Amino acid sequence: MKRKFLMEFIVPKEVISEEEAHFMSDICIKIECDRKTTTGIFKDVFGIINSLSSNGYIDSANVNFEYHFLKTNLKIPSTRSTVIRRRNIYWYLYLNADGILTVKHYILVTENDYIIAYMKNELGQEFLFNPYKTVSLTTRYKDD
Repeated sequence: MKRKFLMEFIVPKEVISEEEAHFMSDICIKIECDRKTTTGIFKDVFGIINSLSSNGYIDSANVNFEYHFLKTNLKIPSTRSTVIRRRNIYWYLYLNADGILTVKHYILVTENDYIIAYMKNELGQEFLFNPYKTVSLTTRYKDD
């Protein structure tokens, strides 16, 4: 269901709350480093979009294959993630045991990682974190 429809028609009728409408909306996440981009789409059941400032997140990379974005108060659910490792997916957005939102290359993904979303590179690009370049993370509602 489109977020606009939820917010304009469903929430005012008090069928669901505004918070529930946010959780039902798809979130697009975009990570850029060294003019290369990887993107993902997920249902924000954790409220990740609210954990980020409106300007996103910008920092310097320190490794090539894993990047810790921000510490949250989020806890990994006791149920396993429905997002699993797949062929031809090289990057994953996940929540680690310490509540840190992280992007990790598939070679580092373990059974204990709570994967939130698949990250896909722009066609023809090989995405890597460059320790000498700035990393930016931005999010938006998919249908905004």
